Amino acid sequence: MSFAIQTEWNQMARVDTKTNLGLSNLMIEISKATQSDGSQMRSIALMTMIFLPGTFVATLFSMTFFDWKLTAGDMISPYIWIYVVTTVVLTVATIAIWYYCTGKFHNSQEPLLPH
Repeated sequence: MSFAIQTEWNQMARVDTKTNLGLSNLMIEISKATQSDGSQMRSIALMTMIFLPGTFVATLFSMTFFDWKLTAGDMISPYIWIYVVTTVVLTVATIAIWYYCTGKFHNSQEPLLPH
């Protein structure tokens, strides 16, 4: 090969390398943005799991098939402890199951649920 052809090939390789470097930097930025989105989605999911059991139990207990009789002058039923205990147990169970299913508790790389 002549010197001119080698110089031209080197110049093309240099441009190609710069292009690949630019693409790599863009991919790094995209992966950082994706990671940030993923952590924000985890935060939203965690907040939902904290409030959802309490909402479910409150809805269930507000139905008319429960007869919570109040004594005269009471604003809150003496059975409020049932709501609190049920809500705390369901919330802890929900978060524990989520923690286990997201892979924080076990080291397996296999997905827990099939796709």
